[in-house]
Amino acid sequence: MSTIYYNSAVAKKCGNNGIIKAVLLNYIYNYHKQNPRKGPGHPASICLREFVYQYTSQDKSLWKRSFIHKILTDLCRDGHLLKTEVNRLPEYAVSKEIAALLSDGGAELVCFDLGVACEYGIYVAIMSRYLKHVISKSPNRIAYNLSVQEMAEINRISPAQIYRAIKQLVESKVLARVKSPSKHCSRSLSLALFSNVPQKC
Repeated sequence: MSTIYYNSAVAKKCGNNGIIKAVLLNYIYNYHKQNPRKGPGHPASICLREFVYQYTSQDKSLWKRSFIHKILTDLCRDGHLLKTEVNRLPEYAVSKEIAALLSDGGAELVCFDLGVACEYGIYVAIMSRYLKHVISKSPNRIAYNLSVQEMAEINRISPAQIYRAIKQLVESKVLARVKSPSKHCSRSLSLALFSNVPQKC
């Protein structure tokens, strides 16, 4: 697993630690997606070791076993996840409300690279993938006047975390800040890929 997905609405619904909760709920819900006899939403028997393995890259784990256990416990407490035991193994199923959000064809999906997340942190990974996509769709491959509030709402990351992630991506020469051609927006956030920005000699 190299690309991880989560549902923005689910992350918002889950509140604190919404991203990891949305990631785990998405994994549980789609566990039997390729099984024609069961399909998405069917209860899944998953041990903690498997959860940790799914979010490990190059021997680096994105989340510790104890933290995943805490998040699963919180999800059960809040009613977003139902847990039973079958043959001494935990079996999980998402709630009807979460299933409705996950099965919504028009839902906003957010994705990030697992390897980048394990190496540099999840917020850097999320913003890297998101901003590269936005820049690739922008005229001349420059994204002008970016709204931090809009990015925060879509990705479920605080503005402070977004600014820190962008700072790290700029310092790592992945992205570059550029000036807006509009004078009244001269201090707005505008970004391009570092490789596409002419460098001064």
